[in-house]
Amino acid sequence: MNNKPIQSEKLPPGWNWVKLHDMCQFIRGVSFGGADFNYIYLSDHIPILRAGNINGSLKLNEDLIWIPSKFVSQEQILQIGDIVICMSSGSPSVVGKTAQLKEKWNGSVGAFCGIIRSRDSNWSDYLGYWFRSLMYFDWRNEQTRGANIQNLRFSQFEKILFPLPPLDEQKRIVKILEEKLAAVEKAKKAAEEKLQAANTLKQSYLDQIFNEEKLKKSLPKKWKLVKMGEICEINPRRQIERDDNKLTSFVPMECVDETKGTITRSIQRPFKEIKKGYTYFQESDILFAKITPCMQNGKHAIAENLTDGIGFGTTEFHVLRPLASVIPQWIHFFLRRKETLSEAEKHFTGAVGQQRVPKDFLANLSILLPPIGEQKQITKNLSHQFEKTDKLTEKIQDELELINKLPQSYLKQAFEGKL
Repeated sequence: MNNKPIQSEKLPPGWNWVKLHDMCQFIRGVSFGGADFNYIYLSDHIPILRAGNINGSLKLNEDLIWIPSKFVSQEQILQIGDIVICMSSGSPSVVGKTAQLKEKWNGSVGAFCGIIRSRDSNWSDYLGYWFRSLMYFDWRNEQTRGANIQNLRFSQFEKILFPLPPLDEQKRIVKILEEKLAAVEKAKKAAEEKLQAANTLKQSYLDQIFNEEKLKKSLPKKWKLVKMGEICEINPRRQIERDDNKLTSFVPMECVDETKGTITRSIQRPFKEIKKGYTYFQESDILFAKITPCMQNGKHAIAENLTDGIGFGTTEFHVLRPLASVIPQWIHFFLRRKETLSEAEKHFTGAVGQQRVPKDFLANLSILLPPIGEQKQITKNLSHQFEKTDKLTEKIQDELELINKLPQSYLKQAFEGKL
């Protein structure tokens, strides 16, 4: 395990490299093996935080356990500015997680966690930001690489060299970081709201077309309400002869884009490898993910650009093959409605975690059907609207990606003395 200290080549004038041990006190979590504990408040008991309570900030009111206060020393009671850290976990993504206590709270941490307390309270906020930086994350990842059960030791932290500016400079940096990160959060929230609005826009387009209650009151001429099983063959039997070595399109679930409702790519595999045990479909069939959570997430697509017009995929697809009275795009748009997916969820069968939509649900599903000419015109307009929305969504996602990179950029500048 590499314990090299974190240190860059040069610091600004007045800054010094100091050992983290000289700045901090390291306090072990409370060991209460054999003690009775509760999940509700009891008098003369102390609330205990565990790894699940650490998620960027501290969840002080969720999933707490309470232990007799006699097991907790005064030193182990959390103070404002303390940094709570997970010291041991079976997951590399969990061990080393930190969060800073920003308010008075009379509790402590469990045995798999620890407390990092600044020896000078004036340093606390500056130190807290360092534990949110890539400097710390990179060091943590180096320490926990390789083992299944991940553990950190306070002796490892003691070897870290920490960039410490004068106190006035610390306060200046903390103030700037607070302002910049608050602005980042505001921008992030605005971008997320725009993204949600863009996603809602798609559903509003679909509701304008497929709002059964509204259309039933004044059904357009030549439109009719039919069952899906009347206009589609569902899970059709296959009749195919093919050379065993012939490359054939294969579509696993991960190759379906749940946002756009398209197949992102198909994998070419010899026919002999996929001809048994997988779901068969052909060009223009609609693939409907029947298992949770893929069904609710929208992993449904039209099979297109298949090698020789045929393909195979996961057994977790239902296949709908439109008859002459309906085009695939009409079925596909209908199945992408939130209302359709919510109704499908009500008909799940099977055990929790392995629930699936039965074929009968699709067969008995009511759908509005206009003449072919209107289907083509309406779906053409919907496709155009969806393409515009997808471009808008991609633009917002790019914006959000840049916003999410800003905090680490600011933190890097801060601890290199460039802020």
